[in-house]
Amino acid sequence: MGDLIQSFFADPFAAAPAVVPVPVWVPAFDIEETEDAYILEMDLPGVKPEDVNMELREGNVLRITGNYHERERTGTMRRQGRRGGDFEYDVVLPGDVNAEQIDATLEDGVLTVRLGKAQPQARRIQVRGGGTAGQVGGTGTAAAGGGASGRGATGATGSQGRASR
Repeated sequence: MGDLIQSFFADPFAAAPAVVPVPVWVPAFDIEETEDAYILEMDLPGVKPEDVNMELREGNVLRITGNYHERERTGTMRRQGRRGGDFEYDVVLPGDVNAEQIDATLEDGVLTVRLGKAQPQARRIQVRGGGTAGQVGGTGTAAAGGGASGRGATGATGSQGRASR
């Protein structure tokens, strides 16, 4: 019973780690998709451009991290409603992004990121023959009416293997 009472009055922070991780927060944002780009706007009042980091991963994952530095205060803080410290935001965009067409500006407390969409590139695919499966008509022998050139006895081409009209 004495241990129970002793544990009740013990310091609740004695077993806590000396460094408590600071929670990260996500600033308010909007994402708009246009015909040729994704446009992200994020509210970052008081944040400087050098305090923001961005990277594009895997062609369509945008990661934005940074830090909002709280200003030095000389008085006693009576109430605090503003967030501060580290922030981060990860977004998976619905399509691939052209890494050469990314533009970011931070103006009037709003970070605007324009990410150009990657254009699908058509690729011509060559179809190869697989032996005799791709041949049309006879065997191409003289006995079948076609010499090595595939011409019949009259010298005309194109009549073998096709129905006449």
